[in-house]
Amino acid sequence: MSLHLVKFAERICFLGFGYDKTNIQRLFRGFDVDHLLTTKFCGTALRFTEAEIKGIIHTHFTNTFDARDCRNLELLRQTGVLL
Repeated sequence: MSLHLVKFAERICFLGFGYDKTNIQRLFRGFDVDHLLTTKFCGTALRFTEAEIKGIIHTHFTNTFDARDCRNLELLRQTGVLL
């Protein structure tokens, strides 16, 4: 994935992503994360508890990251992120 696409994206949606610390660091390596402050994030967090979402996802992203314990299609339908 091009860093340029991620850096200037209005929305980023993670489907089936495990939120491993190493993968997150690799994904966003190479640019200033201040550019992501206006980016809308959402993603599936299948079988994650609320505590895990807060502890794992919100540690690496902003508190506005919309993470839900659901499957991919359900997330897309509920959030309308691709509309």
